[in-house]
Amino acid sequence: MRSKSFVKKYFVFGSVVAFGLAGCASAPLADHASEPEKSVAETPSDASATRASEPAPSTSASAVALASASLEPAPSAAPAPSNAPPPRKGTVILHVGDSFVHSGLTQKLRKHFEALGVRYEVRAEQSTNSLDWSKRVPGEVSAAQPDLVIVTLGGNEIGSKHLDVQARAIRSIVKSIGDRPCVWTAPPLWMEEEGLFDTLQQNVGPCRFFETDRIVGTFIPRRKDNIHPTMEGGALWADKLYDWLMAERTGDEKKPWLLKPATEDEKTLRGHRGPLPKPEPKP
Repeated sequence: MRSKSFVKKYFVFGSVVAFGLAGCASAPLADHASEPEKSVAETPSDASATRASEPAPSTSASAVALASASLEPAPSAAPAPSNAPPPRKGTVILHVGDSFVHSGLTQKLRKHFEALGVRYEVRAEQSTNSLDWSKRVPGEVSAAQPDLVIVTLGGNEIGSKHLDVQARAIRSIVKSIGDRPCVWTAPPLWMEEEGLFDTLQQNVGPCRFFETDRIVGTFIPRRKDNIHPTMEGGALWADKLYDWLMAERTGDEKKPWLLKPATEDEKTLRGHRGPLPKPEPKP
């Protein structure tokens, strides 16, 4: 059973989101209103400065029970590489999202993609959400002309009670990407989500959905805020995402980053998810 403080926090969060959507939907969620808006740099040296004041992590027993009951992590073994030819050098990958992008994720992905001769363009800003990026993605896609788009959003919408609004924003982002291959990678959870992941599954098509906790299959180490991955945790996330992308590629000369259609398992709704349990410290 959730504590009174937990219920109170979600009541306040829902009220704040409702006010924000009515008056200024394009702004970051009101929880972050005290934070200055600033772009997140694309270099690893600036990643340590990236912080978002998402809600504090839930440590309730129900969260752990929910994780084991509904998340059912997929095997974490690396998938078999695709038989598609390697993507040609000079292709462009655009990666957009919130503060999770620079939590070790983009730093390791950059190494993977640059080794392939791929130009990796990152556009990320802390305290942003799908509503913000539904207005920004059209311009970013037009400027970068990417062959693949990666979206990392959801960290500031985990507790949203207005999933119909999130659904419209998600569909708007996907529409702006057009017929380009794309994948939406969800953040690793630190608290129970309120239906956002099912909403993503129902609205990201034809983009693919990479459910991080389920595919990585193990707890991703976190910073002191217990929310954002450490550099090592982000690198683990990046390695799994890269392996998954390379296994799912069916690309040809025209669309070198074309991906396979979503599997039935990927489209199966699983209800509310909770965080993976944190490993017990070694004695």
